[in-house]
Amino acid sequence: MPEKFLNTARLERLRKALSMLMLVALSGCEIFPAPFLRPYKYDAPSAKVSSPPIEGDLSKGLGPIARFELTGRISIRQGTRNDTLQVDWSHGSGSNHIAMRTPLGSQVMRLDEEPGRALLKLPDRDAVEAQSSEPLLKTVLGASLSLDQLAHWATGEISTDIAGFKDEGDEIRVVQFTQNGWTCSLQNWRIVGGQSLPGLIQMNKPETQIRLVIDRWNLVRGNS
Repeated sequence: MPEKFLNTARLERLRKALSMLMLVALSGCEIFPAPFLRPYKYDAPSAKVSSPPIEGDLSKGLGPIARFELTGRISIRQGTRNDTLQVDWSHGSGSNHIAMRTPLGSQVMRLDEEPGRALLKLPDRDAVEAQSSEPLLKTVLGASLSLDQLAHWATGEISTDIAGFKDEGDEIRVVQFTQNGWTCSLQNWRIVGGQSLPGLIQMNKPETQIRLVIDRWNLVRGNS
């Protein structure tokens, strides 16, 4: 067999071998998945790992939150009931004003609370009055829930002896806790006016699940 033919045959086999090696190398990311890598975290003192504020978030003044307004969506599941409504909530010292609407904009509930008096208005019904919003809100949510307590949850003010925490870079945030019969989790944190606030509050009782998604914050601080 001529030597030239032998060299050509060897070169052909070598090319095939190299082609196979390249195919294995290129498909290696699928055959052998890359190990899990932690995302790089910049640890300078001024670094923030929180999500940026959502357009529409507002904050004015300095010091602790004195009043807030939030706009969002609330889902209520209880047995075969599964409602999703738009919600506007204004909270101050001893006062609460809540309006819930259908996705098409029709108001289905209005609750106004001032110290010592609360008034609930539902469509096509006479207004119902009580000394606080808690018993009135139970008729809407199907479970007892204090709005003052919910305001603390919404702003992340949870007692350290009941909460589970997670290290989020330069901040320690509440992850989950149980209080007044509710098992809660706080998620989707973001910075609003220099303060971390949750964007999702999940509240569970044995027969009731409530999910509050906060789309926009409007904060008024103590010495504004």
